[in-house]
Amino acid sequence: MDSEELKKAIVNAKQSREAFGQLYDVYQPRIFNFVARRVPSVHDAEDVTEQVFEKVLRAIKAFDPERASFETWLYKIANNAIIDFYRASEVKVDAAEAGRLYTFEGREDSGRSERYLALIELLSQLPASYQEILSLRFIEDMSNKEIASMIGRSNRYVAVKVHRGLQSLRGLALAEGLLEVPREGGSAEEDD
Repeated sequence: MDSEELKKAIVNAKQSREAFGQLYDVYQPRIFNFVARRVPSVHDAEDVTEQVFEKVLRAIKAFDPERASFETWLYKIANNAIIDFYRASEVKVDAAEAGRLYTFEGREDSGRSERYLALIELLSQLPASYQEILSLRFIEDMSNKEIASMIGRSNRYVAVKVHRGLQSLRGLALAEGLLEVPREGGSAEEDD
């Protein structure tokens, strides 16, 4: 959906519940995947996604495109719903469940799944603020500006968190032997 179609769909959704269905059809799979990576089961992801769209439907009339993009606003609502889910249930997701969710989304390459599981395990060892920002940046492919708007922080704050989070993640990967320490004095290609 291009930006003009999105603007029109939002205007229509503000006036009619039936028109809201167009936004739901476009964004529901993306929000479900976003939620499914963060909650322990598909059933929980379905429930939280449903709550997100109920909140969006109730609040769509108050949406102001001058304050944030629709996607940023939608992901912020989804992120808050995930936080509410964990506050209410105090449930934790383990690496095996994360891998199952990853496969559930159609990514069945076992080599990629193993690397994904290793990455999720390392990511889970980082502080929560790094986990959230790195997930949004690299799994959800959001820009620093979108993340900043979503979490209510500056672009600079997000950039610093991404940089430091990647440094920490790299350090963990080196310690676990998942990355090789670069050799001093050049690349491997120069040695051939």
